[in-house]
Amino acid sequence: MFKVYRYILITIVLADVHHVHAQNLVVNPSFENYNNCPTDFSQINASPAYDSFFTVIDWVNPLQNTTPDYFNTCSTAPNMFIPSSPVNGYQQPRSGNAFVSMSMFTGKVHNPTADDWQEYVETKLSSPLEVGHDYYISYYVNLAYHAEASYNIISVDKLGARLSVDMIDTLIPPGTSVFKLDSASGITSTPGVFFSDTVGWTRVSGIYHAIGGEQWLTIGRFNDNSAPVIYKLLRPTIGGVDSTHSTCYMNVDDVCVMDMANFTTTDSIVHTSFFPILIGSSDHADEYMWSTGDTTATINIPAQGTYWRQVWKDCAFTIDTFHVQESSINSCLWMPTAFTPNNDGRNDLFGPENYCNTSFSFFSFSIYDRWGQRIFNSNDPKEKWDGKRGSIAQDPDVYFYMLRYSLPTTQIATTGSGGSSPGTPGFYHPVGEEIHTISGNVTLIR
Repeated sequence: MFKVYRYILITIVLADVHHVHAQNLVVNPSFENYNNCPTDFSQINASPAYDSFFTVIDWVNPLQNTTPDYFNTCSTAPNMFIPSSPVNGYQQPRSGNAFVSMSMFTGKVHNPTADDWQEYVETKLSSPLEVGHDYYISYYVNLAYHAEASYNIISVDKLGARLSVDMIDTLIPPGTSVFKLDSASGITSTPGVFFSDTVGWTRVSGIYHAIGGEQWLTIGRFNDNSAPVIYKLLRPTIGGVDSTHSTCYMNVDDVCVMDMANFTTTDSIVHTSFFPILIGSSDHADEYMWSTGDTTATINIPAQGTYWRQVWKDCAFTIDTFHVQESSINSCLWMPTAFTPNNDGRNDLFGPENYCNTSFSFFSFSIYDRWGQRIFNSNDPKEKWDGKRGSIAQDPDVYFYMLRYSLPTTQIATTGSGGSSPGTPGFYHPVGEEIHTISGNVTLIR
């Protein structure tokens, strides 16, 4: 477990949370490494010895009777061209320059037979799974859609991944034709939730509890062969859904297998003089889960306490912890003790650091020299002293500052409307017009 400690004096929105990527056990996760550019369909070959990769490296076809496909921008073949091909329509990879495509189901949807088939791709992980560990498994899919296809285009549910100790090919008896797999162990998406996005990429994910020793990952659609197909019809051919076969042809990219024991944590201390306060930051992650049950990147919290969120982003898992503490308004304003106005971009200005982003009804910031003459004054909370009196640079010395301010007469304590007491939605906490003063010395260094 990686741990990052941070101390945030006072802030509203925390940023710059760094997610350390744990090791992805998938060797070629986005199918970028290849031996040959694809020239036609069906060029992900079966390789029982796992030593033959005609196109994409470290991925094989576990069922010798089916034909998954490899697409790469390096190809000049009309059928395999990215971003536009006769079967995929127009589709860019989610990342990099390549993806694989395969039939998640092909057959008669109302009359499943032994001739129906589903395609899969399989890879050997960089190391076996450890007994008792939880692993985050994910990949992204996009439904291939071509308006001139001669078959019914459908979307299906129950996509998933299968983890096994042995290679699938070695588990099939010689001379046996297998066209579908059930999921003996692995993850499966929610039944009845269809993957029908033809433009963007949708994540298939889950947590797998390892029995130990699993080193082969197979991805595709898994179901009991005797069960009827659950589908969603997107584009039927003329003559009805069973006039010809139906196909769910999916593009697949960015495969992840990550040990959740190897995660990153961040600890942030947040001081604030008011509530509610917004915590968190937008990391453009795939999924968020807060201790409050929220699933957004940021949340508004009504009171001090400890809050945490789990973040899944690509092949990384992070737990961010926020220790929120209520502080007085003076704690929100921090005054440096020295500055160096030499135009090097570091510590060139002097003034209060407003960590709470507090608003003021009155604000006055003044600088005095050792003889008591005021050489700088501002009523703008964002304006700071640049070490000059007018346009004249002041000598290195110790100067005296005085900050005077008052807060607005009211401050929203909770969200909503209609509240009449603290803690209820819409309650306004009166702050008053009391004048606060902060004073001290600062050293100007050149």
